Amino acid sequence: MLGAGAPATGGTGGTTSARHGALLLIGVSAALVVLALALAITSLRRRMAGPVAAPRPAPATPE
Repeated sequence: MLGAGAPATGGTGGTTSARHGALLLIGVSAALVVLALALAITSLRRRMAGPVAAPRPAPATPE
């Protein structure tokens, strides 16, 4: 992790470990979003393709 006075680039001018870590987190986050969307779409397709449930009668209310 970079300290407050650490330079923004590595000794050879390449990307820093902090930047590499940030890009890795962005990639993982994007993959999780894609996975969540795929699961949601699959769930919706199953619900729409399944049989329609019969309506339930209203519960009896005590008088």
